[in-house]
Amino acid sequence: MTDNRQRVDKATFKQIFYENWETFQQCYPCYQQRDVQAVITQLLGCGDLASGYITYLCEHCLEEKGVALSCKSSFCLSCFKVYIDHWVAHISQMLYEGVAYRHVVLTVPETLGLCFHRDRHLLGDLMQCGVAMLSDALAWVKKRPIEATAGR
Repeated sequence: MTDNRQRVDKATFKQIFYENWETFQQCYPCYQQRDVQAVITQLLGCGDLASGYITYLCEHCLEEKGVALSCKSSFCLSCFKVYIDHWVAHISQMLYEGVAYRHVVLTVPETLGLCFHRDRHLLGDLMQCGVAMLSDALAWVKKRPIEATAGR
């Protein structure tokens, strides 16, 4: 089976933002926030000498070479892998060895999703409700007799 999906390189990804970011922000004003703009500015400057670089000097020929700095953002295609590796290392330090973990995704209907999109502070309330729901569900499972849960 072949994978027919086309990979998008970093230059193409950045070009899409250069050409469309202002129009996108006009259509979706919630993305005009300072922290969002900072992430996009970082992305656009990643790997660009004008955004910062380190100069290396060859000891033999004394030639100088400028190496552009990366943005280290989770939103950047080239920096994403490093970001994820650091995140996984951090999370793995918090997990207990020998314990099976499960990933839980909380979803909401699309109409409610728009409410969360408009007011990001509601996400904290959603997470608290999700934790309470999971706690209740796990407490219910613990109360069930062992025979009822065996073989499942």
